Amino acid sequence: MLLNSCFEPEVSDYGIANLLKETTKRPRGALGYAAPEDLKGEENLTKSSDVFSFGVLILELVTGKNPAEKVLTDSEKLSLTEWARNLVIGGKVEAD
Repeated sequence: MLLNSCFEPEVSDYGIANLLKETTKRPRGALGYAAPEDLKGEENLTKSSDVFSFGVLILELVTGKNPAEKVLTDSEKLSLTEWARNLVIGGKVEAD
């Protein structure tokens, strides 16, 4: 996904996911950006899957953290999305 000159999201695809066999259970997108339903191996992904991936991209830009690597907290290692979710649940970040 890319942003145009007005900073509006533009969906782009380089076709790498299409090279995978249809029956694969592996995520079809880049690791760290794949939506939960893709990680579960569900066959029919939706626009929501793309929105999730774009949200991860924005989260990466804002935090400077790599979504494919675990984030070390005081007690455990979490994915970037789990780490962000815990901040929202804990009231440390407001989400609309």
